[in-house]
Amino acid sequence: MSDPHQHPFLGSLSQAVKTVWDAGDALLAVSGGADSMALLRGMLDLNQAHSGRLAVAHFNHNLQPAVSDDVARWLQQTCERLDIPFHLGASDVGQLAAESGQGIEESARNARYAFFKQTALDNQFTQVLVAHTRDDQVETILHHLLRGTGVAGLRGMPERRALVPLSDGQPEIALLRPMLTVTRAQAVDYLRTVGQDYRDDPSNVDVAFTRNRIRHELLPLLETSFNPNIRDALSKLSQQAGDLQDALEQIVHQQLRGALLDVNADIVRLRWQPLNEQTRHVIRECFAMLWKQQHWPRQRMNFSHYDRLATLLQNGGTANLPGGIVAERRGELVVLRRQSHFT
Repeated sequence: MSDPHQHPFLGSLSQAVKTVWDAGDALLAVSGGADSMALLRGMLDLNQAHSGRLAVAHFNHNLQPAVSDDVARWLQQTCERLDIPFHLGASDVGQLAAESGQGIEESARNARYAFFKQTALDNQFTQVLVAHTRDDQVETILHHLLRGTGVAGLRGMPERRALVPLSDGQPEIALLRPMLTVTRAQAVDYLRTVGQDYRDDPSNVDVAFTRNRIRHELLPLLETSFNPNIRDALSKLSQQAGDLQDALEQIVHQQLRGALLDVNADIVRLRWQPLNEQTRHVIRECFAMLWKQQHWPRQRMNFSHYDRLATLLQNGGTANLPGGIVAERRGELVVLRRQSHFT
């Protein structure tokens, strides 16, 4: 394809970012890899017709300092050449993981998104765009399946979520994933047409990380030995699970709102009897929604934990849960408390 402006990648991206031009700004999360560089070049191309305010945010995890420092310098120079503002953040993720007791992947993600959030707040951006592709979505669904998930996990990553919720005096900052219908191969092909190089992260081939084992070992095995169209099958499953979850969440939101007695950052009290009239699945989903609303750590929460909470609600007892959350049924209430040393 000779004309990059006619590339299918741009067509898909254009459809997904219509709300960006309504808001007039976007902070682009760019690692320097092929997917995020395609997002950067694609948004610059589309912005010629809109004149929105764009900037790049890059986070250096310092897991391989010599490599990551070089990538950061290269990306900053690239942004200068493309005339787009560049914001750099950095942290020693290995040290953060050791101090927090979390895994490297979870610590890296938490530090990275905290930087994106703060950069958006400091520079008054209302939308942060990340370059997750359809391939990332498929890997996420498989990761959720292996960890143990419900219907919500089969949906994978949403196209949009609140990075910073709406509050008094502060507009919502949305996290957008406009490339979920785009394959990694399409992103690379687009970069080829515009003559843009990129930097592969060496950690992306390190099979010590679960996601990399899924990408480089499990998915190829499923394609060659079970179903060559496994990516399409999982993508369709994600869409169907999303439709089902949307309908379920309307029910769950209503039931949870009716059961909650009082809430603060570390303690929640709810009446268990109204929820006990619901199906066990709705009860589990109520606790899952509560965790999300409270911003309590969800990475280590799986089906068995939410099912344990359903048992506690129905039969009584106490449960110690990931993230230092303790749940107990007391009389007519279920009380959930987050221990202070985990905050």
